[in-house]
Amino acid sequence: SHAGTTFATFTSAGLVKRGLRAAGFQVEKCAGYGRKRDMLRGQLSAVGTDRPAAPAEFSPAQLPWFQYRHARQTPGKVAIIGAGLAGCATAFKLAQRGWQVTVFEAENRIAQQASGNPTGITYTRLSVHDSPQNRYYQFAYLYACRFLRAFFAARQIPPGTDWNLNGVLQLAWDDNEKAEQELLLQSGVWPTDVVEALTAEQVSQHLNLPCPHPALLMKNGGWLNPAMLCAALLQDASITVRTGFHVETFTPDTRDNRWQINDESTSFDAVVLANTFASSQYAFTQHLPLRWVRGQISYIPATPASQQLQHAINYDGYLNPARDGFHCVGATFNPKDRDPQERDQDHQKNLQQLRDTWPQMAALLNLNEQQPVHGRVGFRCQTPDYLPVIGPLPHPEQFQQDYADIGKGFLKRSFGACPNLPGFFINTGHGSKGITSSLLAAEILAGYITGEPQAVDRAVLQAVHPARFLIRSLKRRQG
Repeated sequence: SHAGTTFATFTSAGLVKRGLRAAGFQVEKCAGYGRKRDMLRGQLSAVGTDRPAAPAEFSPAQLPWFQYRHARQTPGKVAIIGAGLAGCATAFKLAQRGWQVTVFEAENRIAQQASGNPTGITYTRLSVHDSPQNRYYQFAYLYACRFLRAFFAARQIPPGTDWNLNGVLQLAWDDNEKAEQELLLQSGVWPTDVVEALTAEQVSQHLNLPCPHPALLMKNGGWLNPAMLCAALLQDASITVRTGFHVETFTPDTRDNRWQINDESTSFDAVVLANTFASSQYAFTQHLPLRWVRGQISYIPATPASQQLQHAINYDGYLNPARDGFHCVGATFNPKDRDPQERDQDHQKNLQQLRDTWPQMAALLNLNEQQPVHGRVGFRCQTPDYLPVIGPLPHPEQFQQDYADIGKGFLKRSFGACPNLPGFFINTGHGSKGITSSLLAAEILAGYITGEPQAVDRAVLQAVHPARFLIRSLKRRQG
């Protein structure tokens, strides 16, 4: 909460009153609502520049290394480094809130790296487990489906050519997948307006194509062209895009916590790193364990029969409807492989996966005939815990100094709030779920920068927080 945040609660218990005062709120008792005799109300006092000490016993709500004390509400100037999905979504979210946004892109065009595939899927693995990791991706999926439909309608971009949120079919292609889907359906966690179980016969009827597998129909997901989405997100008068611009240095102005980029004269109130692997090239981000994961997709010429496919299909790989005369089939998954050249064996792996899973579609695509296959190599940016990195960047040297005792096992002493780099944020590491993940990530980041209430719960914020890697490193040194 920022200075001036107000609260009201029906309770007037002394425990609540003392807790609110300990957190910095001014509290007063007043007449209650309805039959309630008394209630509490008040507001947060001015937040000072000193980092307050957290209690000796840490609850998830009080973990000091995730606390953020630099909320800014007045719109200013923000620099976003990277014009992929994460950067473009962040630019859009901040422009909508009145910020003047400059997007710096090293390539000569936007959406040239992981966001450069011709089609991608808005999709997530549905789960019955209530972990912060699962909640993040489930929130992200539901948010992306709602946002995209409303955004395309507002921009008058009709479905069909570059997007269609007409549902994703998750095929139950083997026994393990069938068991997982049955467990999901039995749990009752996901309502039928989000996911529906289809038999193999129903799948075939739904697609108007023969299919041997049952499936889950994720009704609100779909496919889209990422570059089209990036371009649409940047179409705002408050957004300036500078391509072919390599960001090498950030110079802080200690007088007002603003930043200059390279030798540019313009200074910025906030900076957001959204340039995938390049995010970790700076001295204050080298601790981030960003991983390269090579992925190769294959372009398969559409046939008159395969043109009937209108839905994105997910299995151990994926198959998208034809666009510009080709189906996109993918994708390989090769961590630590940085080979940018297409490999025929990877194309054959993509095709064999489709043959094994859906032989009828393989026959419609004439995949049994020898033919040259072309495609695209891209590199996913991933983290060891498969979650993105979203939030304020900590000052690594100060962080390790302030929390050094954690490595000695002194978890019950008081620690100050996280020493963040003022006005510096990051949004990267979305892996293969960029379309699904980047939109919610941009909303979260906008909440940090503007001081708005967050869109997700505190445990989810902590699960994606940039400081998590530093604190884990310190904890591993215990003993």
